[in-house]
Amino acid sequence: MQIDVLTRPEELKGLRDNWDDLYARDPDAHFFVSWDFLSHYLRRFDGEWFILAARKGPPGSPYVALLPLRLRTRMRKNTGEIYHEVYMGGNHAADYTGILCAPEYAYRAIAVFAKHLKTMHWASLHLENLRMSERRIGWLMEQLSDNRLTMRRMKRVNQVDNVDNCICPAIDLPSSWEDYLLHNLSANTRQKMRRFLRKLENSDEFRITHADASTIERDIEILLEFWRIKWTPQKGNLVPGLVKSNRLLFRQAFENGTLFMPVLWHGDRPLSALAIFLDPVKKSMLFHMVGRDETADMLPSGLVLHGYCIRRAIETGFRTYDFLRGNEPYKYSFGTHDTILNCTQVRTKTGRN
Repeated sequence: MQIDVLTRPEELKGLRDNWDDLYARDPDAHFFVSWDFLSHYLRRFDGEWFILAARKGPPGSPYVALLPLRLRTRMRKNTGEIYHEVYMGGNHAADYTGILCAPEYAYRAIAVFAKHLKTMHWASLHLENLRMSERRIGWLMEQLSDNRLTMRRMKRVNQVDNVDNCICPAIDLPSSWEDYLLHNLSANTRQKMRRFLRKLENSDEFRITHADASTIERDIEILLEFWRIKWTPQKGNLVPGLVKSNRLLFRQAFENGTLFMPVLWHGDRPLSALAIFLDPVKKSMLFHMVGRDETADMLPSGLVLHGYCIRRAIETGFRTYDFLRGNEPYKYSFGTHDTILNCTQVRTKTGRN
């Protein structure tokens, strides 16, 4: 099996059909390694991104596996020494990362990817937020093992609220809304869900709108402003950059048809908004961000909006409603189960390339 290293925008553009085919076939694939998400995100880092592409045939053959990565060059302030770090391609925006593989070639592809990585000049390799089967992760770690390297499984627990960002709750959706209410929710949550959704539907005061071409800019700003107000005290100077990055992310997802953004209103006053990514191939809805008016208490906006979206997901044939990273307690009231991410840092023992 041969490896090509793709670095040019035109090479990335030419991968579209091959990428989509692998994505549809790979049982480990998820939205954050889809073409719609990752190809556009990588282009923010022209000159840094590269894709390891495995083929079993001659040049020009379809690729059987893709590993998108980014290379960052840094300098040690105390010595002036230059060193390189390799990151997964989606890091800093993607909740999950991974390797895209044709299932029948997964082991061989992972082996050649690891072999190639060990020939590159880097001081650290950040395998952050890996969401793949334990089998594939085991293969990758086994093939990366080398007496020149150290490996460390990292924890991702927030010190402020003790939320573990390696734990990802999600709902396996049943075929009907009634089945979901009966089998996923406690009696108390089920009663609240029915009561407040009924109140919404029978009210002249409350309504939910969906962002469209005429409202998308307004709705993005509503969500981001609510989010900014809530998180500035905790995240401080990081907030402007996160707001800017997510604004770009939401605009691109809307253009691709992969963004669902419902907004809850009381009259003309917005109360809350969700940003949800849509994956029509894997039949997943992925909840990415919420913003809400913390001063409003007319309705439990989180319960109402998530309940509304879960019902819509079931009615439109989606199979998963994913709350993504973080084991915040409220997520478990919706009847979720956990997936555990792998965050491993690989370093050279010398600390040099």
